[in-house]
Amino acid sequence: MTKYLTRRERRAALTAKALPPQAVRAWAYRVLVAAGAVVTFYGIMTAQEVVVWLGLAAVVFNATPAAATPVRPPEAR
Repeated sequence: MTKYLTRRERRAALTAKALPPQAVRAWAYRVLVAAGAVVTFYGIMTAQEVVVWLGLAAVVFNATPAAATPVRPPEAR
């Protein structure tokens, strides 16, 4: 028998499949922040442009919660 999902359950399942794990998102955002500093240093982009791109990356990666949360549990440190 087929189990039908509610809209909320379908949305949660799709979101879970679409986003990489939290540790990957946090790592990617940290790499982008470092890359932003490098491209600003070499004059490829201005600081304002880097801020805009990092803001976009934060939205795409949902990195704000990932940046505020430790990657490893406290007992693993």
